[in-house]
Amino acid sequence: MKSPVAASRLIINATNIGRRLSGIGIYTLSLLQELARQDHDRQYTVYLNRSARPHLQDIHFPDNFRLKWVSKRLSPDDGFIGHFLRLLFANLLALFHWRHWIFNTSQLEACFFRARQIITIHDVIPLLFREYHHKQYPYFKYLLKFALRRARRIITPSGHSQLLLQEIYGLSGDKIRVIPNGVQEIYHHAYQPSYRRRGGYILYSGRICPMKNVTTLIQAFALIRDRIPHKLILAGEGRESLDEAVRQGILSAEDLADARIELRGHVSNREMRTLMQHASLFVFPSLYEGFGLPPLEAMACGCPVIVSHAA
Repeated sequence: MKSPVAASRLIINATNIGRRLSGIGIYTLSLLQELARQDHDRQYTVYLNRSARPHLQDIHFPDNFRLKWVSKRLSPDDGFIGHFLRLLFANLLALFHWRHWIFNTSQLEACFFRARQIITIHDVIPLLFREYHHKQYPYFKYLLKFALRRARRIITPSGHSQLLLQEIYGLSGDKIRVIPNGVQEIYHHAYQPSYRRRGGYILYSGRICPMKNVTTLIQAFALIRDRIPHKLILAGEGRESLDEAVRQGILSAEDLADARIELRGHVSNREMRTLMQHASLFVFPSLYEGFGLPPLEAMACGCPVIVSHAA
């Protein structure tokens, strides 16, 4: 039986791809790349904000794809204003394209109308860690549930996330599909035997915030630094979170000031691949993840991985 989605033009709301790629932006970009490669039959209309243009240059979109560009003010780079405008845009999109199926690739761009909506729920972290996400908590607690109950299809990256969606929002398992995330093409065949001679550093990749548990990683490194020659490289934005941990006495200023700890900030995909290819060890101590893609990327590069025993 032919899918009802296949019989209609699919509208993809990809406005969450920003100038600096986040996990959700990477998911959406990879999705577009694979759809453009594999599906030359179904008709697609893809909405993107203009700050995403550099990331689309290497993707060849066939004739069945139409790209629509909107203001860069919808970019994740614009913080709260960008989030609000993307949410507003998602609902206007549902009204404008009421005859078609609409795919919102993130829970932060949900439609509250009874539209033909497909939505990806990457996680419900603000509900589980309210103390770290108090600004997003009301949205996840009171608004998102209406969108999910009205959605026709829900995609989530793990079985654990599916169970949480059923438990928290009372959703039927029949409307939820588990589709695990995959690594970007840049990590395909990234492992080379010649990289076995590692670069003498331990690597963490991801946002630096309390939920990612980076302070514990720094404290653990302080305990063993006199016994190993390695550096600790932290690749990700959020240095201010560590400064706050020092102010609160959670982390000592001496540990953070260690000359063998490098805070790289945001790095490009190519830089990250190189770091993972040459790292002696990749550590991912996060307290919770909907999926957790960085360890998978590190393994694709042939790097040994240590992760926390968490969801």
